[in-house]
Formats: sequence, structure tokens, C-alpha cells
Amino acid sequence: MRLVRLFFILVLVSFSSVAANDAIPMGRLPDSVEPRAYRLTLAIDPRQAEFSGATEIDLSLREPARVIWLHGHGLRVSDVVLVTSGRRVKGRYAEVETVSGVARVDFDEEIAAGRAVLRLTHAAPFEKAPQGLYRTDVAGEWYAFSQLEPIDARRVFPGFDEPRFKTPFDVTVVADRRDKVVSNTPLVSKTSERDRVRHRFVVTPPLPTYLVAFAVGPLDIVHGRPVPLSGVRRRLLPLRFVASKGQGKKLAFAARHTGEIVLRLEEYFGSAFPYPKLDLIASPIHGLAMENAGAIVFDDRYLLIGARPSPEQQSIFGGVVAHEIAHQWFGDLVTPVWWDDLWLNESFAQWLGSKISDRWRPGFGTRGDQLAATLKAMDTDALRVGRPMHQRIDDNRQIIGTFDEITYQKGAGVLAMFESYLGEARFRRGVRLHLRRHPHGSATADDFFAAMADAAGEAPVLGAFRSFVDQPGVPFVSAVLSDDRSSLMLRQERYRPLGSAIAPGLLWDLPVCVRALSSADAPRQCVLMTGAAARIDLGAPVGETGMMPNAGGEGYYRFALDATSARSALRDVANLTGAEALALADSIGASFAAGRLPFEEVLHGASALVSHQDRTAATRLGFLLTALHDQLRDAETRERLARRIDGIYAPALRAFGYIPKAGAYAGDTADRQLRRDSLAEIVVVWGRDSEVTGTFASAAQATLGNPEILDRGLRAVAWAAGVRNGDATFCRALQKQLVETADAQVRADAAYALGRVEQEPAASDVRALLLHPRLGPSPVLRILRGQLENPATRASTWNWVRENADALIARLPAYYQPILLRAADRFCDAAERDAVETVFAPRLAKAGMDALPLERQLERISLCIALMSSTENTIKAAVEEGETKRVR
Repeated sequence: MRLVRLFFILVLVSFSSVAANDAIPMGRLPDSVEPRAYRLTLAIDPRQAEFSGATEIDLSLREPARVIWLHGHGLRVSDVVLVTSGRRVKGRYAEVETVSGVARVDFDEEIAAGRAVLRLTHAAPFEKAPQGLYRTDVAGEWYAFSQLEPIDARRVFPGFDEPRFKTPFDVTVVADRRDKVVSNTPLVSKTSERDRVRHRFVVTPPLPTYLVAFAVGPLDIVHGRPVPLSGVRRRLLPLRFVASKGQGKKLAFAARHTGEIVLRLEEYFGSAFPYPKLDLIASPIHGLAMENAGAIVFDDRYLLIGARPSPEQQSIFGGVVAHEIAHQWFGDLVTPVWWDDLWLNESFAQWLGSKISDRWRPGFGTRGDQLAATLKAMDTDALRVGRPMHQRIDDNRQIIGTFDEITYQKGAGVLAMFESYLGEARFRRGVRLHLRRHPHGSATADDFFAAMADAAGEAPVLGAFRSFVDQPGVPFVSAVLSDDRSSLMLRQERYRPLGSAIAPGLLWDLPVCVRALSSADAPRQCVLMTGAAARIDLGAPVGETGMMPNAGGEGYYRFALDATSARSALRDVANLTGAEALALADSIGASFAAGRLPFEEVLHGASALVSHQDRTAATRLGFLLTALHDQLRDAETRERLARRIDGIYAPALRAFGYIPKAGAYAGDTADRQLRRDSLAEIVVVWGRDSEVTGTFASAAQATLGNPEILDRGLRAVAWAAGVRNGDATFCRALQKQLVETADAQVRADAAYALGRVEQEPAASDVRALLLHPRLGPSPVLRILRGQLENPATRASTWNWVRENADALIARLPAYYQPILLRAADRFCDAAERDAVETVFAPRLAKAGMDALPLERQLERISLCIALMSSTENTIKAAVEEGETKRVR
């Protein structure tokens, strides 16, 4: 890890010019100054290169001071005045740490303790990437949007950019008269000033800086039906939907259904939506979504889905919108004091968002998708280079690294486990109590645990909760029946994949639930393991039936399997719930990766589960096989594994039908359509079934002028089939769609397909698109990941990354840089690992990113090397044997 040390060298260089003052607050600001209120006036014209502003901050100084520490990143501050005791004192502003934006204001005299007003005049360039206040053009029209989380409010105005500082904001935006302006609260007045208009908004409730929001431009604003009165809200809630010019009609589905999600969340929380209005804003390059109070910004692919979206679009809409609206209570109304408790904010919204979305659309499998994401996060949690959910944050550079699978997906899984163990009603009482205790304030995880303890009354369970929050890792449970099969002996250890340097010994207070698979509704029995071993009395011998060591599939742990126990569980596969089947599939893959289960049992598990009623469980091992396919070094073994993948999943796809024409399966249930989509991806992209691929490629050719000819759920895969052979005309047409279309889903599908181009010179043309100024981060990373996953294009694409790394990193916002590293997930040899370190270590350090995401990625590659060294020959033998049996 020699180059990772450059992180720390470059960090020192970033503020060496102020080495004489060694008191720069690299994490929390001093407690001696507290903001009480902001008055922001911003002049925002996205047609210009810069914006400007004047910021007034009401302060409380707890002690006399000559220096005030605050935040500002890349701002040109031209005037600083402090008004105190009726006097005006001039100050000098300096940004003294330029990587994360720490600034100071110096005064020539001591400022007395008490109340004061700090006034600053400032200007800055618009960002090109979605961070701070950024601008983008759509069809020749310019727009500005904000993305201030986690620490990018300081790119827009100087202030105290920490979540604990919650104050009212009095916001005024001066904009071109052609533009509309949206912020957190309703508009209170508009005043014309020649060719500009001054928009003043209602003063906000107390907010942290990162939740302030702006959208400016020739926007379409669609007024939805107000959310009706509810049992907890006695006023109509205004609801609006915002998009770039001409896109308003595509907000029809969002406008029709968002109110339903708000009502379900109010019912869960037992309290009214906490802000005076709700706007959902579609930005063309936002990438993700941001829970700004009353003005949520989404990447437009989540909202611009028309009036009749596909089941996949509806499922994603429900999950993302419910997540962000849940934040209005959990994160906005009650905010973490500091970033070490980000896990509680994001875990809760992730967990509750999937729960509410599943209730809103029960046939779409949203909870199953969330469980699959949690199980996938266990791969990251199994790394030696890791972190607990609650991580101490001492430096601003550590903050971005906490926006990861541990915070979102592990956290959601841990919450689901303890809700299942405590019961929904008791868990919800604790949530409601927490919100009642801290409205419009800040709170810590300790506050949350105190509320849960008071509401639930089970201290041991809360102690177990904390054992998952405060330490990293995945429990690995062995479950062995006694000789008379009347009791189950449990042992826990930390899960360690082959090649891991993790030290043994870590234990959890672990809720474990088990059941026999004698029937689909056989009762479960639970125990709270407080040591390495425990015993469950089953009451009576269970006979030869299989056992499910994670009954209900809600436990955040994996269970050890050998060939006998795996086949025993799979014999009763029809009696597994969807969540249990997913947990079984994950533990089959995990036991293989830990060296405890032969590869042929993975193939057997895939064959047994493909017919399971739960679509996510049916394809879980299929996607594991696709990853192994891409990591195999031997091309012939890859081809044979592809044929095995096709042999398992193509018959299932044929049984469901695979006509990619729009409307061909309009009468199917959402679950059936979503299962077809997943099967088609496995069969076409990796199984390379000639008949199915030919059908998809032929259908793709007919869509150059009208993408809506194809089923939206199958379009990306059909286009991937169409570009695989490098057809120049078709590839150019897709590139044109990607760059020019205003349809967010078409952009996403085109990016996926172009990531699968294999032939030159088409592949070179695709890589050139990665720096196109009109592409947002999502399509860029979608293309890059596809090109790096594919063994056929990996080397040439990596060479391109080496040559263009500076430009590639510069165009991505900070929170996307760890995601960039994940594009190398299929790298699996030492040379590739060293190259990743060489290219990214110095550049990401210079960009201000903590070393953890890179160290994790290097460990992932090392673990893949260890896995392949141990298993590649057995994989080769298993796929050869399978072909021999088929020939016979």
C-alpha cells in the first residue's frame, strides 16, 4: 500500500502555507461561536459563469475573540464587517485550508462576548459537477441547482457548515426575469428590478446549512393536487413538481402518486409533514437525490417517467421518493449533531423508504430488493479495511467515505433485524418518541437509543443493537443439529473470505431466529446470542427436514454451509419465503468465497433457486456467477461458464417469453415483468444465448428513430445486444441519443448499452464520451463500469483511464469519487491492483478524499486474487464436467 501513504503527504501540503498556525479546525469548529440565523441574498443567473451574494449571520460569541473560524470553499470574499454593540468592525477573510474549505476572519481588536452580526460579500464560479451551486444546459437553456450535502454549502456562501448548527434562513434570490426560482419555503414576494426579479421566501424553520436548496432557470412547475388532510395534519399540503423546460408532462406519474407516499409516512411517524410545502425537483445531471427540507432534488431519471412507467421505473420511484420524504422527519426535522451519526439518518431513510414503498406497491418486491442490497453490502463489511456504522470523524476528509454501503445498506439491514426482533409496534413507538423529543433540533445516536430503551423496555436488545453499530464485520453462524435432531447448536465468529487477514475473536450480541423447513409456515424460534455459542431447543426431533438458520431472512448475519446442509435446505426450497431464499443464496455464495463450499454447489444452488417464486432470490446466484465469469483469467473457462449460465437461466426466460416489443407483456404482473428483465440481462449479456441475443439485437435495430418501440424494462439489454458487434451506425445513433435526448430513462439505457460495446473503433468512440461536457456522473460511471467489467474491453479502457484520470476525477463531484473506484470491482490480478493504486492514490488525495475507499478497493482485488488462486481449477473442472454430462 505504498502509494496510499501519499494521501497523508498531500494532505499536509494542502495547508502547509499556514503551518505557523497549527490550530486549524479540520473537523468540528470551536464551540465559542454559534450561528443564530442567516440572511442570504444570492444573485443567480445560470447563463453567466459566476454567481454572487451577501450573507448576514447572527452570531452568539461565548467568549471574547479576535478570530472567528468558519467555512468557505473557493469563495472570493470582498468585504467583511462585524456589527457588535452598535459598532462596525472590519474583518479580514482567508480560506486557510483549501481542500475542504476551512476559513477564518481576523479582527484588529478583540470582539466582546455576546450577540453580533457578521456580514460578508462574496462571489464564486458555478460548479460544473453536481456539488455546491452548479449549472447545466438542456436544449440550449441554462439552469442552476444546488447540492450542499455533506460540506458543499461552503461553496455557495460562507458560514458554519456543520449539521449541529440549525438556524432559520431568510433567503432572497435575484434572478433573470425569464427564470423561475424555487427554494425551501413558499415565495413571499417578487419585486422587479429592471431585467431582474428579486424573489424573497418565507423564513425557514431551523435548518443546517446542508439542507438549504435552490433551483433557478426557465423551469416547468407543475402544481399537483395538494396532499389531503390526514389524521395528524389539519391543513392541505401544497405539492409541486419541477423540471427543465418542456419536461413537465413527464412528471404525471410523480404528481399522481407522491401524495400517497406522504400520507403513508405521516401514518408511520404519527405526525404531520414538518414543512409548509413540498417540491420535487428534477435535475438533468444530479446523479442521486437530496432531501432538502421542502425542496427535494432528484436526478431526473427518478421523476421524469411519464404517465405509464414500467414496473422497474415505478419500483425505483417508490423507493427513492419514499427514502427522501422520510428524511423530512428523520434527518431534517431531527438532524445528527455530527457526521459520525450519519448512519442513523441514512440507514433509517433507506430502511423505512423500502418499507413504505413496499406497502405502496406490494407486488413490486421492493423489500426483497432492499434485502438483496443489504446482503451485497456484507461483502464490503467483510473487508479487513473497514469501519463501523458509527465512526468517529475527526477530519472533514473522512466525511465523504461514510456515504457508503455500511451507512445505507448495512444500517437498513440492522434496523430491519431489530424491528423484527422487537416487533413493529414497539420499534415504531421508539421512533416517534425520538422525534417528539428533538423537533427542529439535533440529536445523537445515544439520544435515539435512549428513546428506544424508554419505548421498548428491553435493555439487552438495545445492547445488541449497539454491538452492530459500534464494531465492523459480519457475523458468521454455524448451526448444527444434535444427534437426536431435537436441538440446534449455534456458534458465531466473524465472517472471513479466503485470503482475508482479519483477526478472529470479534463477537456480537446477536439475535438469531431459526425454523424447520417442514412447511412454509413452520414457526420460528429465536435466541439472543451473547457469546460464541448458544443452543436452541426445538421441542421435538425435526426428522430429515432442512433447517433455515435465518428464519424470516431478517438477520444481519451469514450462515455456514457445507454440501450436505446446502442440499438439505434446497430440497425444501418451495417452503422458503422470498427473504429466506435470498439469505440462503447469499450464504451459499459466502460459504464458497470462504472456502467452505465447492463451486459445483453454487451451480446446484443456482439451478434449484431459479424457479423460486421470489424473483430476486431466483437470480441472486446468477449475478454471482456473472461476476465470477468476468474475474476468471482463462478465456476458455469463461466461455464454458457462460454456457452453464445460459443453461440455467435461458430456459426460465423462455418460459416467461422474451419478445422485447413494447406492450408484448402488458397483461403480466409487475413481478413477472421484473423477473423477465433480470433473466434477460443474465442470458443476453453473460449467457450470450444466440437465439435470445439475436432476437434482441434485431429488435434493437428497429428503434433508432423511436426508442418507445421497445419494452422499457428490456430496452437497455436489447440495445446492449445491438451494439455488441460494433455496428457503427447503431453505435453512433445511441451516442446521439445519450448526448441529445431529454428523456432520462433513454439516457440511462443508452449508457448501459454503450458500456457493453466490444469492437473497435466503436469502443474507442464510446470511451471518448466519458469526458463529454453534457453527460452527468451517472451515465459516465455506467459506461465506465460496463467497459471495465468486460474482459474484452478491460485493458483498453483501463489504458484510457490512466491517460485521462485527472480529467475524469475533475468532472465528478466528491461524493462520486468512491463510486468511481467501484468500476474496478472485476479486477483480479496483482498488476491491476498495483495500477489502481498508482493511478488513484495521489489524485484522490489531492481531491480531498480519505484513503479508506481506495484501501477497500485494493483489498477487494486482493481477495479476488486469493479466491481465484484457490478455486479457478475447481471452477474449470465443474464447468467441464457439466458440459460432459450434457453431451452424454
